[in-house]
Amino acid sequence: MSDIYGSLYQTLQPSRYAVKRKEGPETPNATLIGLGLAWETHLEKVLVQAGINAQRPGEFRTKEGIIFSPDLLIDNGVTRLGEIKLTRYAMTGDYRDERFAKWITQCKAYCYHLETPYATLLALHVGGNYREVRDPTLVITELEFTPRELRDEWERLLRHAQEQRML
Repeated sequence: MSDIYGSLYQTLQPSRYAVKRKEGPETPNATLIGLGLAWETHLEKVLVQAGINAQRPGEFRTKEGIIFSPDLLIDNGVTRLGEIKLTRYAMTGDYRDERFAKWITQCKAYCYHLETPYATLLALHVGGNYREVRDPTLVITELEFTPRELRDEWERLLRHAQEQRML
């Protein structure tokens, strides 16, 4: 599924997400990937030690055969998606800012298939806001989506995947 929303955002926000390469295929930043995976593993342990029922669920498959892997499922009386991010983006007070639209699309798509309107975004901003706060800062944001928001986002992703011949 990440290929689909990644492709969508390369189309919607090319200046932010277009593949930038000099020659040959783009090489992912292995250090950042490693830091992100280490952060996910550490945060999951911290949450469990704090008594929060959070666990990595493994892979899911949509009825269309698309595989997706949520970072966490959190059960605090209701099931909620948990998405963990480590980012160089400056922290803001609003994750509905277009810089974070790809994250919200990911959350909506996962929530749609998990049949829950609830998500928790756990984002570690490594440079804080780069002004008053320059230290790594964890921002936890609770999100709730309407059934229509979830359905509309999934339909948008499917249309894009079909137009790009990804399905």
